[in-house]
Order: sequence, then structure tokens, then C-alpha cells
Amino acid sequence: LPLPSILSMDRWLPSELQRLVDMELELQIGQANGALHGLQLALVDKAVIFWNAVWPAKSYSMKTCTWGIIH
Repeated sequence: LPLPSILSMDRWLPSELQRLVDMELELQIGQANGALHGLQLALVDKAVIFWNAVWPAKSYSMKTCTWGIIH
């Protein structure tokens, strides 16, 4: 599917081009939101592991072992 960002402007009428540009922008915004949501889920997962495993560890060796879970 050719998107307007890779096509030459002289191939399209202004009304057609604007509609395609708007659709491409909406697609890019959706992809960015999806990526941000994935990052948010990964950070929450790491925060829960940290709070339940690393934080309560009493010794240095236990903390070192539990950090391995996060990485």
C-alpha cells in the first residue's frame, strides 16, 4: 500500500491527497500509541517484579539474584 509520504505530489488531486495524508497520520498515531502502550506494560511488569522480589530481599546476594529476574 503506497502511502502519501512516499509518493510524488503531482500524482494526486489535492482532495485525494489530503484524505490519504489524514489516514496515514491516523495510522502513524495509532502505531505510536501501540508502542507506548507496550512500553508502559513492560515498565509496570518490571515495577511489580521489583516491588515483590528485589525490594524485600534482605541480603546483597539475594538482591543480586532477584535483579537477574528484571534484566
